[in-house]
Amino acid sequence: MITDKEDIKRKMLKTNNSIIFDRFEQEIKYHPVIIFSDDYGNLYYIKSRSAKDDLGKYKEKINNEMLITKYEKGLPSKDSYVDLTQIFKISEEDFYKVFNRENVIFLNSVHLKHEDITKIYNGLYENLSQEPPKVSMSFVYEDNNGRFKSYLMFSDPQLLINDLNKKNLPPEKYQKYKEYISDVIKYRNADNDFLIEIRDVKNGVREEFEYYIMSLRNELKTKSLVFNEFEEKTEYECLILCNSNNEKYYLPMRDKLDFWGKKWILNENNILVTMYKNSKNKQKCIDTSNILKITNKDFEKFNKNKIVYLSSDHFNNEDITEIVKMVNKNIKNNFNISFLEVTKSEDKNELEAKNLYSSKEKLKLAFEEKIWYDEQMYKDFSKEVLVNRNHQNLDKIKEFKEIFKNWYKDYLKENKQSNSNAYTI
Repeated sequence: MITDKEDIKRKMLKTNNSIIFDRFEQEIKYHPVIIFSDDYGNLYYIKSRSAKDDLGKYKEKINNEMLITKYEKGLPSKDSYVDLTQIFKISEEDFYKVFNRENVIFLNSVHLKHEDITKIYNGLYENLSQEPPKVSMSFVYEDNNGRFKSYLMFSDPQLLINDLNKKNLPPEKYQKYKEYISDVIKYRNADNDFLIEIRDVKNGVREEFEYYIMSLRNELKTKSLVFNEFEEKTEYECLILCNSNNEKYYLPMRDKLDFWGKKWILNENNILVTMYKNSKNKQKCIDTSNILKITNKDFEKFNKNKIVYLSSDHFNNEDITEIVKMVNKNIKNNFNISFLEVTKSEDKNELEAKNLYSSKEKLKLAFEEKIWYDEQMYKDFSKEVLVNRNHQNLDKIKEFKEIFKNWYKDYLKENKQSNSNAYTI
C-alpha cells in the first residue's frame, strides 16, 4: 500500500525529458551511467539499455556493447548493455532536473561489480586512446523552452557511417544525414576546443579509475589479515591452511587479475587455482611461500571476510594437492619461506605483524617487487631478520611444521608412498 504519495513521486524517474541522444542528435530511450564529474559542475556519462527483450531473450549487441549483470538489490535492476563509444557531457544542475540521485547508476562499487567497473574504464580509455578516438561526444543542454537538446562535438567517422547504414531512410532524408556527417568530419572534428575536450575526458577517465583503484585497495587493506615481508598490510585475502588448539596458519590469496584487469605476473611460489564461491568458479593466486599465524581470538575479532579453508568445500583435489605439495617443499629446509606472526597491537585496536623468519632469497625477491624502496632500509631490515630473528624463531617454525604435517599426514604419507594425487582432503 502506498502511504506517502509525494515520497513515491520523488523516487520516480521523470520521463517527460530525455538526456540520451543518438549521434544524429535525436532523442532515444536509454539510461545514463555516470563515469565522473569535473571541477566545474559538469557530469560525464555513457548510455545503457536493457539487454533482454520482452520474451527474456538477449538482444543483439550494437557497437561492441558490454554486458553488465543486474544486482540482487538496487541498481542496475536488470541485465544491461553499456555503450563505450558514446560519451555525454551535461551540467549537474540540468542532469538532476531529469533524474533523482537515487535512480542513477554511478560507476562505483555501490552499483557495479569490480569486474564490470574495470571493463568499462579500460574499454573507455582504450577507445579514447585510438587515433582518431573511437568515440562520439555530445554536449547536452536545456534550451529556452525547457527541452533538452544535444550537440555532437566530435565523432569517429566510421561510427556515424555505421549508424547511418542501419537506418531505413527515403533518399532526401538520407542525403541530409550524409551532409550532417560531412559537416561533423570537416568542421566539428577539426575544432581545437572540441579536441581539447576529448583529451580532457580521456585524462578524466584515467584519473577517476586510478582514484577508484586507490579507494578499493585502501578498503581491502582495512579488511585484510595479510602482511608482507616488511610487515606492511596488503590487500590479499587469507586462505586458512591449518589450525592448532588456539592459532590459525594461513597463506596470502588474491584474484587472478590485478586491479586493472590484467593477469598478475606469477613467480615460482604462486599457484593458480580455481575456487568455488557462491556457486561460481573464480581463479585465485595462492602464495605458498608466505606463511602467517594469528590467534583464534584475534582472528575472530578482526576478520571481516568470508572464512576460506584449504578444503574440498572450496577447491578441487588437484589444486589442494598442488598447494600442500608446494608448501611442504618450501618448509622442508626453510630455504624459500617467510613466516610472520600477526597480533593485536598493544596501543591500538588494530593488527600488526612481525616477520619472524625470512630466507635471504625471499627478502631479496620481496624488495625487488616493490616499486620503490630505501636501500639502507633494505640492508638494515635484512640484517635484523637474517642475523637475529631467523635464529630466535626456529622453534616456532618447527612447531608449524609439526602442525602442518599432522594436519595433512594422510596425504603426505600417501604422496610419499605412491606419489599419487588421488587423496581427497
